[in-house]
Amino acid sequence: MSLLSVRGVTLSWAGVGPSPRWGHPALALLLLLAATLTTGCRTILRATPPEERATLTLTFDDGPSPSVTDRILDVLARHGVKAYFCLIGENVRASAEHEELTRRIEREGHVIVNHGDTATWATRRFTAAGVAAEIAACDATLARVLGHERPTRWYRPGGGWIWAWQLGAVARAGKTILPLDRYDWDALYSPITADRLQSELLAGIETRGLGWIVIHDGMNGQAELARRMAESPRYDRSFVPELVDALITGAREAGLEVRSAVAAPPTREQW
Repeated sequence: MSLLSVRGVTLSWAGVGPSPRWGHPALALLLLLAATLTTGCRTILRATPPEERATLTLTFDDGPSPSVTDRILDVLARHGVKAYFCLIGENVRASAEHEELTRRIEREGHVIVNHGDTATWATRRFTAAGVAAEIAACDATLARVLGHERPTRWYRPGGGWIWAWQLGAVARAGKTILPLDRYDWDALYSPITADRLQSELLAGIETRGLGWIVIHDGMNGQAELARRMAESPRYDRSFVPELVDALITGAREAGLEVRSAVAAPPTREQW
């Protein structure tokens, strides 16, 4: 596995794993190279080599979401697994219930990841100052809710993508970008159904090709999630806890190592 260090931020990306959205890894890699060369945008992928991919590391994006995240926590507790929860600042401060759920995530030993402060894609996230402001605002919310000054050393940009000129801002904030191998555009952002998502992820277990995966337990903005759920049942997140239970059970039965989250980012030698 190769590592790339850009402006003080260590990235690891040796390729792109299979994805229901991109198809063959070679096509995904071509798309990645095209995006990098034409726009300066880099995708932050760990891209675990096949010989190291007999693992499962769970990461959850866009929470917290009461009635979903709390049930995920129950499932993880039963299995003795710690996960990464990538939280959006505005979702954390959406209500007292959201704040208490954030405290529960930390209290039960899971790792909280700064996932930016707002649902904004097209404005503040296109500049280095914008991403710095997103990180700082989310950190301020997490610090207030959790009661300590430096709530997390991890950061995940929206969608796992970040512009090359923003990497210096991430480094200056003292953050390490959380890796991923597989980004599944689940029912929140595409027509994919819960059954199809589960079948694709379980198929990944069978081919021993999961690694770090992303599942959404929330959405960019809790009000937006509620609105979409009222419009269509495909936006309902209630299936996610059962999916997580099936993934952990299936992975262990297949002999995969289910890895728990770690608060401190690893060194180059530990990747």
